[in-house]
Amino acid sequence: MPLPDPRVLDLADGQQVRVRPARGGDAGGWISLLVEVSTEDRFILLESVNTTRRELARVFRFGAWCDQTAAIVAVDGSEVIGQLTTTRNRNIYAHTAEIGMSVQKRYRGKGVGAALIDGARDWSRAFGVEKLVLNVVPQNSRAIGFYQRMGFIVEGQRHRHAKMSYGYEDLVEMSLWLGPAT
Repeated sequence: MPLPDPRVLDLADGQQVRVRPARGGDAGGWISLLVEVSTEDRFILLESVNTTRRELARVFRFGAWCDQTAAIVAVDGSEVIGQLTTTRNRNIYAHTAEIGMSVQKRYRGKGVGAALIDGARDWSRAFGVEKLVLNVVPQNSRAIGFYQRMGFIVEGQRHRHAKMSYGYEDLVEMSLWLGPAT
């Protein structure tokens, strides 16, 4: 399957952000973004990044846009300012994919997250995924509201489901039904 053309997002301040599948050269920026976002209170289900730039660059070169996974970036120039991953589930759940996303703080509320979700929808259509699912901590009301505006619904809550270094976190399960591929 050929890679899609980048989406171009024109920000209010005149900046242009491109949203596209990740490339090997994005690995360092991807890791930096995850490290930065992981320090923000208790809003993200990530405490450390356990991959090297080299390992991640290899993943991006060979699997940034395939039937099992996608790695999508939002870049301002060469700076990675947003990222989204999709991972297809297996067996009777193969019509679903898990997503995870983060956007640099200063770019939130500007359409970057929506453009990343649109990229996940493009990937889903290209590879026959019918439902996107995600987990978010209940205290991240901003993220929950964003996902709801994007069409996700709350399916439930898992109690003490994530074991973090400081203790347990509940998770809100959300999903976006896309329907069968046509």
